[in-house]
Amino acid sequence: MRRLFWVAVGAAGGIWAYRRGGEALDNARERGVIGNIALATATAGKVAGTATRVIAVAAEQGSRAAGKVAERSTGKDPGADSAAKTAPPSGGARR
Repeated sequence: MRRLFWVAVGAAGGIWAYRRGGEALDNARERGVIGNIALATATAGKVAGTATRVIAVAAEQGSRAAGKVAERSTGKDPGADSAAKTAPPSGGARR
């Protein structure tokens, strides 16, 4: 029974892929060469933009992880020194 189920799933997936591929081919023929080049360019731009965002997020998470490692090894917050330098003095308001 299991084998029959997976054969049916594979057949259904194959039929879906065949039909989807036929639609994609028809759409590509309708667009023509220039339309396909424009679509490929737009898609490549979107992929590059997504990759840039993923790299930025990974770099940010990597720097956070490095800060946590430094904090664990020294017992000190690595950002505390810079925050203390930029914070205004806490002597209260002068009259």
